[in-house]
Amino acid sequence: MIVLYILNMPYNLKKTDLFVSLAQEQIKDAPDVHSMRKCLAIILVNKLRCTFEDAAAILGVSAPTITRLRKEFQKVSDDEKSPRDDWGGRRHSFLTFDEERKFLSSFTEKAKAGELVITASIRHAFEQRIGKEVPKSTIARLLDRHRWRKLEPEPRHPDEDKLAQEAFKKKDSPRRLGRPATCWLPPDLCV
Repeated sequence: MIVLYILNMPYNLKKTDLFVSLAQEQIKDAPDVHSMRKCLAIILVNKLRCTFEDAAAILGVSAPTITRLRKEFQKVSDDEKSPRDDWGGRRHSFLTFDEERKFLSSFTEKAKAGELVITASIRHAFEQRIGKEVPKSTIARLLDRHRWRKLEPEPRHPDEDKLAQEAFKKKDSPRRLGRPATCWLPPDLCV
């Protein structure tokens, strides 16, 4: 318990007292809930000596959010740019955008060769690459991020050429409940 208390102690006590007094002043005129939470995060941890977990439970946020709120308050108090201004982006991804592009390049080659690219094969390869199962929506978002277009073959050939239909059926086209599989095209092959 003492170790946690020491880790949560700020390194500069004079600056901490300044932040507490600033927080007590700013909380009176806080324009929104986020500003109020920033002030309360400083007051709860520095003045009332709550742990980050206790302060998080009081404010209804997570402990890492308490750390982020305190940093935001300190940076704004030091006249720096607020980190919340840059908040955004993909934090929870299996692969980076460039890694995804490299992963899809093999399927782009298959599509250029005239083969059908279906989500099941992409999903299977993706799961092998990252080492865990993913839902279908993950693959759909991946393809959408890289501007792949969804294609579904028509049930009948537009020219009603039976030989062409049979040739199409024989070429790796899995059927599911009597309907053709959904195919995908990379953006450079889209018309």
